Amino acid sequence: MSEETDQIYEIPIHDGNKVEEGKGETTSSDVSSGQTMTNENLGSIQKEQENHYDQLMRLRAEFQNYRRRNEQRMRDWQESAGRDIIAQILPIIDDFDILFGHHADESAVSITEGVRFIYSKLTSTLKDLGLEMIPTDVSFDPQIHDAVMTEHSSVIEEGKIIRVWQKGYLYKGVLLRPAKVIIAKRDKI
Repeated sequence: MSEETDQIYEIPIHDGNKVEEGKGETTSSDVSSGQTMTNENLGSIQKEQENHYDQLMRLRAEFQNYRRRNEQRMRDWQESAGRDIIAQILPIIDDFDILFGHHADESAVSITEGVRFIYSKLTSTLKDLGLEMIPTDVSFDPQIHDAVMTEHSSVIEEGKIIRVWQKGYLYKGVLLRPAKVIIAKRDKI
């Protein structure tokens, strides 16, 4: 036998013994306990370890590529969604351009009608995209309304909305902006 195959390496076992490298004879107790290893066994373990490390590095690279692809898909999706929304709003801008181009020829009443038409078209487009106005013909609800003032009233029930200061909106059922309202407060008798 060559000197290389005669070398024996001790490997750690679960009780925390040190790994010691040495050359020499093995005892029957060493062999029976599985604590010794030849160079051939050590070489195969090192190859297995290298294979595991290689697999780990490949998985790491695959995950990084996966993450980059997903980030790019998200950016592409956001840009596409933005383009779709803008494409639906562009006709409304065109209507404003037409209105502004003809305002010298028309009366104030027809300009007002034109602006109302464009406003109606814009709100309809936004509604089609999932925007809905928060109802204000109900009792005050702190989940969707923001009371900016109270007004004394002997006619209107306390807690009812008297006027809308600023409209509020939901987008596909999620609150975008609460409605700012003025609510009734009963006069004390």
